Order: sequence, then structure tokens, then C-alpha cells
Amino acid sequence: MDVYAGGVGPEAERLRTHLGGLLADRRLPHRDLEVGSGLATVWGDGTGEAVRVDAPDVEVLFDGYLHGHGAASLEDLLPDLGRRVVDRGKVLEGHESGVFNLVVLDKRTGDIHLANDPSGLLPLHHRRSPDGFAFSSHLHLAARALGTAPDPMGVACTLVLGYPLGPRTVFDGIERLNPGELVSYRAGTGTVDRSYPEVYYGDLVEPGPDLVEQIWSALVDAARPSVAAHRSIGVMLSEGFDSRLVAGVLAHLGADLRTFTHATRGTKGTRIVGEVSRALGSDHTFDYLEQGFPADLGELRAQLALADNLHVPYWDAGSRHFGATGVGATTTGYALDTTLGAHAFSSSSGSSRDRVLGRYGEILRQDLGRLGDAQMDDLAEALLVQARTPDRRWMVERIERFLDAEHAPGVVAQVDGIADEIAAEQERVRRSGSERPSQALQRYFLENRGRKFSFGQELTLRVNRPLVVPCYEPAFMRLMTSVPPRLRVHHRAYYQLLRRHLPELARIPSGAHALAPRYPRLVLETSRFAWKVHESRILRQFMATRGQTDVSRLRMVLFSEDAARRSPRLPMENLLERDSVVVNRLKMQATVDKVRDYQVRVFLPPTYLGLELTEIYDEL
Repeated sequence: MDVYAGGVGPEAERLRTHLGGLLADRRLPHRDLEVGSGLATVWGDGTGEAVRVDAPDVEVLFDGYLHGHGAASLEDLLPDLGRRVVDRGKVLEGHESGVFNLVVLDKRTGDIHLANDPSGLLPLHHRRSPDGFAFSSHLHLAARALGTAPDPMGVACTLVLGYPLGPRTVFDGIERLNPGELVSYRAGTGTVDRSYPEVYYGDLVEPGPDLVEQIWSALVDAARPSVAAHRSIGVMLSEGFDSRLVAGVLAHLGADLRTFTHATRGTKGTRIVGEVSRALGSDHTFDYLEQGFPADLGELRAQLALADNLHVPYWDAGSRHFGATGVGATTTGYALDTTLGAHAFSSSSGSSRDRVLGRYGEILRQDLGRLGDAQMDDLAEALLVQARTPDRRWMVERIERFLDAEHAPGVVAQVDGIADEIAAEQERVRRSGSERPSQALQRYFLENRGRKFSFGQELTLRVNRPLVVPCYEPAFMRLMTSVPPRLRVHHRAYYQLLRRHLPELARIPSGAHALAPRYPRLVLETSRFAWKVHESRILRQFMATRGQTDVSRLRMVLFSEDAARRSPRLPMENLLERDSVVVNRLKMQATVDKVRDYQVRVFLPPTYLGLELTEIYDEL
């Protein structure tokens, strides 16, 4: 992958100079690609996607992929694309689609424009200060190079929600480009303008007579250019629906599929993945993680620097695998459960019994045509309101659990403002084109949790191979977000799509069910709830028997309780031995002791969150 940084003024020069030193100091496999200019410098290892062109009136730096443009090459298109952004604030036209970031220097005015595709999946960060304007592809590297202090509100949101909201990051003054946003730095005034010229959403539209065919055609059309460009594609394959659906589409288009799974031997989920890979005819590799999860702080810090995320740190092995096998591109991170399955429209309040009965009632009303758009909007509004009222006591306890006495007070002081942060982000979503509560809810989820918390693992894959994400591209997203959620909730369209177009894959159970999706939805929902109860019983037995439990019926392809405890050292144990860390040593050590003694379960993100927090405060 490529790392790039640039801008204007002393701050941008400091960023570029120090970032190059950081890459060398941390033994990251990147060299100066000598495509630098007055606008930006690019470092890489030969597998990146950054392209720079220099025309008399504009300089353009492009990162990612774009297809459907009709030009002889991307390089031929970029000058016109840059002029389009400068003159009209327009990013995409016609059938153009892709996942990318774009930096344009207008040589006539000195203005710098940052833009992206409407998904905003690939991070692009920027900072305006009295010393100028700077931008960078990588957050942690940029923050270290600039000597930027932590942002207490960003840290508070990360601890409580798992991610900062909107443009905010965990570092003071460094912002992230929002999906479809255009940020323009005006050299003459030193000010920044913002707008949303390119979106992936519009009004809800009643679909044609066959919604399933529309979705299938849109998905195939989105994936076709990637297969044509790369042919050999690596897929992180799970026991769920999303990866098998996308892999099935790629196989349908004739791709040479290489699939990979982090797994635990003997689980039901691992057997399911084996069946799916055989049905796909893919060249499959299991990584059984029999030595446990990674705990080397140096390797983890390097991964954090390049992916800005340690949510699923063991994916680094998958990234190295695909890099070594030479696939043309990798794909994952589909969010299809949200777009196609509309799972954001699910309330967690009430008893389990009430939620189950409510689900059955909604499915029956949906099948009878009595589930209306107004009901979906009422539910969405209730969920948005619920999100704006987080539990203060729980938030304070969580912050104090992780941060030491020196750093916790400043972050706890932000707690009362988190509700305002949530409200402000919901308002941004509404103001930028989504007044309907149902659409605002889905965008709030996709543009925050979907692309920040979850998508970090995809950025880990991108370290070694180019990344394609057909399901997040504008054309497909525009269709899915325009379909009324009453037609998508509870996997209605999802099941129909699998049954009709991928019948072999529909005959294989999913990890969340004991049954295959070919059965009626009410049967599948019953199975899903019963399976959760069954797995909860297995987990209790696992803890009570100190790991001496048969896990062959667990749906989880990777049984993290077992894999984590196989590690000779947990990363938190290595971290606690350092002289200077920001975590609450007593509480973290107590948690580690309880994990080792099977008194509490292993929760992977918190296991690695202490390392990220310490890195944010630059104590390592």
C-alpha cells in the first residue's frame, strides 16, 4: 500500500519530513517512490494504488480505483477529473464508480481540494492551522509526525462507542474526510470550505416488479470491472451470508477465487466454511491460529500505523498470505447485512421474549404487505433518539477502567458532551440530504460504525494487496439505500437472492443459524434465537470446565475464547510490563488474571485497545 502526505506551509513540510523518518524508524516496508512534488510525497512498497499526474493547470493525486470512466487509462482521465472538481465541485459522472481519495491542486489559485467517492471507506485526514494546511492518508503516522496532542472527546467516543463521530479523530485538530465530502483549502484566505457534491443516497423509490433481479444485476455490474481488471481475487471467507454472496458473484463472473479463513479446528463454523469453499470451487486456506493471537507489540504497532485500527489484529496473517500468493486484489467489508438486510432497524431494548415476538410479528406483517414506511420511520426515529441518550454511569466506568489516574479525568470530563456529539452527527446526516429517519439511521450506522470500527480490518488487507469493495461502490449503494427498508428488513430480499441465484450456497447453513437459508424465514428466525441460547450454554460450560469443552457445535469459525487463551502472552500482559503506559494497570492486570483463570470472557477489541490508547498518548 501507499502512504502519502502533503499540503502547503511549514506544517505540511514538517509532516512530510517527519513522516518519512517514522516509516524508516518503525521498520515499515515503504520507500520514497519519487513521485513527490510541491503538493505531496508518496511512499510505498510496490503494491500501492496512488497515482499522480501533473498538468499545466492542475496537479492530481489519486488513491484507490475508479472504473466506468471510458478513458484509455486512469492517468489520462485524472487531469479532466481534477478540473471537474476545481470548476464544478463534481467528482463522478455517468457510469463512473469506485472507491478512492482524490487530492487536487489548482495551480491558478493555489487552492487544494480533497474529495472522495461517496463511501468514504479509504481514510483521508487533514489539518488546518496558522502554519498552513496538511493532509495525510494515515492518521497515527501523521499525528506522530506533527506532534499532535490527543483529542479528549475523540478518545472518549472511541472508548464508549468504538469510534469518533463525523470528521473528528482521536488527535486534536486532525479531521477525517466524510463520505462524499469536498474540503477546499483557499490559499488566499487560509480558510476551509466544505460541501457534499457526491452522495450515494437519494429519495426512497418503489422498486420494479422484481426487486431481487434488480439487486442481483446491480451486484454483478459492480463486481464485473474488478474481475476484468484483476481476474485473481482473494476473499476473506466466513461462515456468514455476506462473504459467500460476494464470492458467489465473483465465481459467477469467472474469477479465479483464492479464499482464506482464520479458524478454530473442529467448530461448526469451520465446517461450514469448508462446505462453502468447495461449493465455490475456490483455492482455500485455513489459518487455525493454533499458537494464539499476536502479542508482539512491535508488530502490532506497525499494523496500527498502516491500518489505523487493531480491531481484528490477526488479519495481518491474511494480509501477508494474499500478498505472498500474488492475487490481483482482495475483497471484504461488504456491510450487506446493513444495506441488503437492513439490520440497523433492530431494537435491543426490552426482554428477549418481547424482541422475539416482535420480530415474528414484523415478519408476518411484512409478508402480508402491512408493514408500512411510516412504521419503519417511527422505529428509526426511536432508535436515533435512543442513541442520543447513552448511559453516563457506564461511560464513566468504562473510561476509568481503561485509562490511568493521570489521563482519565480529562477524558471523563467529555462524557456529558458525547450525547451532543451524537446529536450533531445525526444532524449532519439530515442536513446533507437525509431527512427521513429511516435513511438517517442507516447512514449514521454506515458512515460511522460500518466504515470506522469494522472497516479497519479491510485496511489491514490493503497493506499487501489492492482492495476492491463492490458492495460499497456508489452504483450499488444508491440502489440499496433507495429501496424502502420495509422490503429489506429481516433478510427478506437477502434470502430470495441467495435461493434464486446461488442455490448451491443457499443449501449450506450460515453461522448464525442451524439451518440453511432455503427454509422459511420464521423457521430461520426460530433457529437463530435457539442457536444463540445453545451457544450461550456452550460458552458457560467452556468457562466452567476451564476450556475442557467440546466446541464442535459452535457456529463461530474462530472461537476467540480458545484462540486467545492459547497465546503464551496476551498483548495486554506485554503492555503492562512497559515502564510507561496510559492504561489503568490495576484494573487491566486484574482482568488479565481473571481471563487466565477462566473467571471472565475474552473480549478481543479491549485486549488491543490498551495498546492503541498508549500509542495515542505517545508513551511507547
